[in-house]
Amino acid sequence: MQLLIEQPALSPDQLCILVSRHDQAADLRRALAQRGVPTRLVAQGDVLDSDAALVLQRLLDALAAP
Repeated sequence: MQLLIEQPALSPDQLCILVSRHDQAADLRRALAQRGVPTRLVAQGDVLDSDAALVLQRLLDALAAP
C-alpha cells in the first residue's frame, strides 16, 4: 500500500498482489477502493500448483544446492 502512495506514477495495471487467504484479498480490495484504485479479483486456484511455480522451485533448489 505504501508503494502506491510513494509512487504516484504507478498504475493499477502494473500491480499484482498475491495473498494466501480470501479475507486478505477482501481487506486489500477495500483499502484500495478507499483510495480510488480499481481492482480485479482473479481466483484461479493455488498459485503454487502452477507450472511457473514448479520452474521457480527447481531454480531455487538448484541455487540452494549447486
